[in-house]
Amino acid sequence: MSKEESGSDVSVSVFPVTGHGRPISHICISKDDTRFVTADHLGEVRVWRLKSEGSDKQVEWERNIHVGNRIYGLGMLCDDTILFTATAFGFFVYNIENGGLIQVVEPDIPFSSGEISFGHEYVLATVPAKMGCKQEIRVYRIPGDLAMASKSVAPVDPRGTEEGSNVLADPPVAEWEIVGRIPLGTTSFIHEISGAKITAPINGNSSCWGPLNQTLIVGCSDNVVRVYDAKDFSLKWTYDIVEKAEDDCKMAGSGGVDELDVAKGANAGLKRVIITADKNHIIIPSTDGIVRIIDPWHFKTVKVMKCDIPVRVAALHPKLPLMFCAGGIESSDVTQTKQSGDQFQIYICNIVHREVLDSLRGHIGTVDEIQVAHSGRFIISSAWDGTGIVWWFGKEIGKYKP
Repeated sequence: MSKEESGSDVSVSVFPVTGHGRPISHICISKDDTRFVTADHLGEVRVWRLKSEGSDKQVEWERNIHVGNRIYGLGMLCDDTILFTATAFGFFVYNIENGGLIQVVEPDIPFSSGEISFGHEYVLATVPAKMGCKQEIRVYRIPGDLAMASKSVAPVDPRGTEEGSNVLADPPVAEWEIVGRIPLGTTSFIHEISGAKITAPINGNSSCWGPLNQTLIVGCSDNVVRVYDAKDFSLKWTYDIVEKAEDDCKMAGSGGVDELDVAKGANAGLKRVIITADKNHIIIPSTDGIVRIIDPWHFKTVKVMKCDIPVRVAALHPKLPLMFCAGGIESSDVTQTKQSGDQFQIYICNIVHREVLDSLRGHIGTVDEIQVAHSGRFIISSAWDGTGIVWWFGKEIGKYKP
């Protein structure tokens, strides 16, 4: 553990999250902030405890769970006693206390790269309707007896190595009811080099549940956010970030739409659509450096901020008007001359006055994930360089209060 003094006289404790062989792609935190889970691109999951010893904090490794496939979704269910992972080959559900595999849900065709999102009794997943053809969002019902099934699972080796007993030759296979399907259709765009018009399937890059689980919010590869009714799955609202770019620039106080570099193409566009824990805000980060904060009740833009870096992930503090945002250029584009610590900082912004208050340095690659504790006292971030960091503010976070 190390202590860092930030420019605003805020002391931050830094805990490295180690042991992953590949970049950490997903992080989830328990509701009581005492446990968190990290997953990497190769399907290795590590469970951690955040413990208090007097005034000090300590991060302790608990166990490994070897899923063995790239993970597209990660979350805790049933009062944080069950770990849910989603891969191309289905849902893998574990007892988080002992690492035992409860069941596997195999889809009729592999899931695609869209994120997985949870809403009370349901889970969202993005799948191709047919291999190589149009995608659809599926809504699965989580079985009510999952917690009971978890109690009968035998514990396994906490090391969870590939040869260990997390990997079962004959895992328990289950079927979860599909209660809804939303086809995403196709989009057309002009190829930048050839000038040809290309029609391609719309990819659902990110999805989440809206307030009271009444809507489904999907960020798509054509730079459009689509909001669907959670009962009849009808389209209620769309938000095109390309069409809104000029208005958003004005709202952010930047020079104009010519400053933007909005990604175009079938597989580019919106990568993340994030709903806050209280369900009162949608955050849309984008590589043009603009972060949009949307009211999901009335579907109106409430705040827009312009950052000096491509923003790939952002999160709001649950109690203070603070936003944590990060990203940077693609790690594959970093060269000796271009590399800069400023690219991979985590910026702490006041969303009322739209100003940067502070920054956190520690990553040397593109920052892909930020999760804020439910108490707001710490955040966890991960980057393409393979590093994961717990940034513990404690009561010091209050010094950022306007």
